Amino acid sequence: MDADKEVLPPKVNLVRFGKPELLTRSTETKTDKTKSTEKNDCSLTSDVNNETLKCSDVLDRMQMTRKWEKNGECYQQKLSTHPGTKMDVKNLNEKLDMYLKQFNAREVGICPIKEQLYLQCFNEIIRQVTIECPEQGNLLIRLRDEMKITIDGYRKLHESVMAKGIRKVLLSEKQKSDSETIVQQHISENEKLEAELAEKIKMTQKLVRDMADAREEQAIRNAKESNDLKEEIKILKEVQERHIALYPKEHSTA
Repeated sequence: MDADKEVLPPKVNLVRFGKPELLTRSTETKTDKTKSTEKNDCSLTSDVNNETLKCSDVLDRMQMTRKWEKNGECYQQKLSTHPGTKMDVKNLNEKLDMYLKQFNAREVGICPIKEQLYLQCFNEIIRQVTIECPEQGNLLIRLRDEMKITIDGYRKLHESVMAKGIRKVLLSEKQKSDSETIVQQHISENEKLEAELAEKIKMTQKLVRDMADAREEQAIRNAKESNDLKEEIKILKEVQERHIALYPKEHSTA
């Protein structure tokens, strides 16, 4: 998630602002020049030994001025120059705890809500410190901006790792899906081959039975023919024996 994207309602604010001011053309020109100077100053290291920092300049460097338009007129609201008291610090702590609980900020891990609330709290502390000592406020702003750069770097690294992890998971799921498809195809082919094998076995068994039946029928026919031949031979033998038995008698009578 983008760190600059607001996840809290506009009314949720821990930083103390001054009264709204109506912007005129001269005020806008002055503000633009101030912004240009701020941009150049932000890129340089301030030498507090050679330069006396003004409270208003340091507050402007925080770049938190609000601007809006209403009824065709432009307004702006800068940070308050009211010094912070012990009661203000106590109220700030109570409001921070209240908002953390109200918006269900995570206690651990990355949480944009917690990040923005703590940033607002830090900005309010910088504002209070700046009013007491602009040099310290200026240093805190540098620390804040450097921490923001570091956090953004880690966030981008985290998002890159997460994206890489997601791509890896998606690729793994695709490979798993492809593997499952291939396995399913092999299972289907195996089932088809098993069906063909079962059909071949069935045909072979039928052929074996048919051949056994044919051999049995042939054996029966052969046995019958053999018995018939034996019976015929027996009859012929008996006839022959009778003829032989009658021949000597006929010969002796003659």
